[in-house]
Amino acid sequence: MAKQGATKNRGKRKSKSERKRAKAKDDLDAVGIDGDLRAVAAHLKAYHNGQSEEATIALMGMGRDASFLVREAAESSDDPELTELAKKLAAVPPQVDTNLYGLRRASVQDRVNEALEDAPLAIEAENLMATGGAIAFFDPLRVQDDLAKSGRPRRDPERAQVGDLAWVGLPSAGGTPVQLHADPPPEGQATRRLRLKVQSGVVFVGPPEASDGPRLGTVRLDPFHTELDAHMMRGAFVRLKPGIYAVHAYLSDSALEVHLIPDPAPTAEIAVDPASLGDVPRA
Repeated sequence: MAKQGATKNRGKRKSKSERKRAKAKDDLDAVGIDGDLRAVAAHLKAYHNGQSEEATIALMGMGRDASFLVREAAESSDDPELTELAKKLAAVPPQVDTNLYGLRRASVQDRVNEALEDAPLAIEAENLMATGGAIAFFDPLRVQDDLAKSGRPRRDPERAQVGDLAWVGLPSAGGTPVQLHADPPPEGQATRRLRLKVQSGVVFVGPPEASDGPRLGTVRLDPFHTELDAHMMRGAFVRLKPGIYAVHAYLSDSALEVHLIPDPAPTAEIAVDPASLGDVPRA
């Protein structure tokens, strides 16, 4: 009789030719239980409760898509056998479709939902600080696929043109206060002109690399966290009404002043050469 527990229902195994087409899905629930990475914790529990053979078979089916979670569990439990299993998983392509990308996309949506509840309005935000020599403004939903899969929208002039991400370089890697405004910049003040498209009602203000996806070739991906999570402590969320904004940035004696106003020409070309985004005018 088959053992009862989390590893019981692994679904019908794929033929050798079908396994080559197994992949991570964007849809969170478009996979069977055998590819649902939310079940990894239950498989690991079964592994420690005497069902190691069945749990190992289930985890091997998920292959490298489960390797991050297994390695994390191995490190926390200091289990050498689990460490070896994590190494094996990293070298095995998934044999079943998994919801790796769906879970990573969902984690971005979760951060947006939390910010919609807790973040201040942009013009009321206090103590915003840019560190690391650059600062970016982006709606996480505009870079959701990049965060989940791969991509560097901060290096793509076309993405900057449509407003998926706006960023500027700063003269110092030390802390620079950031002040947001909802009115036009002072008359006659030269600014760095950018564009920002807001879809969700939330904007992340922080390091540009918070918009990055995993590097190509990365084997172990965390199903529940992205680079946005990794850099949240160096930035902050603010609420901003959906729309397309003209971003005008300049340096005053005390802060990086950023004016966000409805873009009067949202399809007009703007200068977004990444090499020149550090040229921020001063007051």
